Amino acid sequence: MRSTEIRMSFFIFLNFGKDNRNATTNNQANIKNKFGFLIFDKIHKMMIAYIFGSISIAFAFSVVGLLINNTIKNTSFYKRLSNFNFISSEKANRYLGVLYFRQILIRSFWRHLNPALKLTERPDRQKLQSLRNEMTYAEISHLFAFLLVAGVAIASKVWHYREQGLWALIISNIVFHLYPALVQQYNKRRLDRIIKRSNA
Repeated sequence: MRSTEIRMSFFIFLNFGKDNRNATTNNQANIKNKFGFLIFDKIHKMMIAYIFGSISIAFAFSVVGLLINNTIKNTSFYKRLSNFNFISSEKANRYLGVLYFRQILIRSFWRHLNPALKLTERPDRQKLQSLRNEMTYAEISHLFAFLLVAGVAIASKVWHYREQGLWALIISNIVFHLYPALVQQYNKRRLDRIIKRSNA
């Protein structure tokens, strides 16, 4: 009888220890899951903050680009910029996806942002030239904004400030400034051929 009680007590002790180990393991797993979720949640919120922050910076510098454009609009430097093409090859534009980006702009709400870039009736030479001037204005504004945001990105890298969000800033700068400028250059080259034929 005594030996039976001892065996039962030993069995209970073993099971108690096993239950404690299982409970400890479960608690550790729960802590790891909660810790992993907190890290993922923090990274997710940081990514959203960097994306929206980068878009805000891109739009803010759009205004700065417009102001610079208005300042130099009547200078000889502006006239030289109006004929500037840093990617004139049609093949290169197609390879870089400029034509696809142009189609996205045409089919999206962005086309309503600048009504001056649309023709509603058959144009004469004066209207074609006016349209070219609007294209040039939009192109140069985007180029200045692109250079300014690129400067912010370089400064961020040099001074190690918010480097985690650098990728979002670079992508926003390309999407909101570089490609719109390339699209306007592409449109301007097509328009120049039309104006040339109309003058012949």
